[in-house]
Amino acid sequence: FSNLPKDVPGEQSLSVKAPFSAEIRLKKEEYFVQHAAFSQLEGAMVWKNNKASEISTEIFIKGDNPKRFVVLSGPFREKDSASDSIADSSDAFVVPSEAIGEQVYSVSGL
Repeated sequence: FSNLPKDVPGEQSLSVKAPFSAEIRLKKEEYFVQHAAFSQLEGAMVWKNNKASEISTEIFIKGDNPKRFVVLSGPFREKDSASDSIADSSDAFVVPSEAIGEQVYSVSGL
């Protein structure tokens, strides 16, 4: 039993988590440009694939009721940078990263 405290480094585990939460806080202050939103994942994937040669985007979940699959570009550190990236003829708009949920990762075959 004398070596038990060495096998349970509780203090060290806690100190490792601090930088991770700091990264999350910084990420929350970023901005994205929302180009499209769909009730079904398939719609978002089709839009993303059709625009792949024009703009680099990712699909995220936004909201709960109703849940939407949104197509975003970014992130941008400044809101003005995000706004400046939007084409004049576009209906896209800027959203803060705190309004965005989890990223949807592409699954081959969909």
